[in-house]
Amino acid sequence: MSKVTIECPDCGATRERYQSEVKNLKSFRCKSCHMIKHNKNMAKWTTDKDNPNYSRYNGIKMRCYNPSRKDYPRYGGRGITMSDIWLNDLDLFVNYIESLPNSGREGYSLDRVHNDFNYEPMNLRWATDSTQARNQRQRKSITGYTGITTHKDGGFVTRITVDGVRIYLGYYQSNKEATTVRNDYIIKHKLPDKIQEIV
Repeated sequence: MSKVTIECPDCGATRERYQSEVKNLKSFRCKSCHMIKHNKNMAKWTTDKDNPNYSRYNGIKMRCYNPSRKDYPRYGGRGITMSDIWLNDLDLFVNYIESLPNSGREGYSLDRVHNDFNYEPMNLRWATDSTQARNQRQRKSITGYTGITTHKDGGFVTRITVDGVRIYLGYYQSNKEATTVRNDYIIKHKLPDKIQEIV
C-alpha cells in the first residue's frame, strides 16, 4: 500500500500517511491544529490567553514548517525542526516545558540551549533575554572572526558582549592575535560564546 506526504494547511507540518487513511488531502490537519480549530479535548486549553504555551507551540511549528513565514529562513529554512514526539501532541510538549526550571518565572522565556539544534527534549530551557542574546547565531565580520573589526590604521579591534554590555578587549596588530585574546577571555570567564578556530 502506497504512502503519501501530506501537509497541514495551518502550520505546514508534513507527515507520511497511507493513501487509504486520507479521504481529503486538502482538509487534512495535524492533530494539534485540528484540536485547536475544533476545541476538542480542551477543557483547560480554550484560547491562547488561557495558556501562552499554546501560542509558543504553534509559533514554533510555523517557524519550522511554514515557508511563507518571514522568520522561516532562520528556522525551518536552515533545518531546524520540532521533535516528532511533540509534532502532533500539544499536551506532551506543554507538559515538558512546564516541568523545566524557571517555567512561568517573570523575565524568562523559552529558548533552545544549542541554537543550531532542534526543538527537542534536552535542548529547551527557560532563559532570560540576555542569555538568549548570547545564544543567537553570531555573524562574522569582514575579518572572518566574530567580534573582531578592522581599525582605520590597519590594526584589529576585539570586543565581546556580556549581559548586554559591550566590552572592549583591545587593539592588536594581527587578526589572529585579536581572536586569540577574545577566545582566552571567553575561557577565563566561562562564557557560553563559541571558541573560534584560528586558521
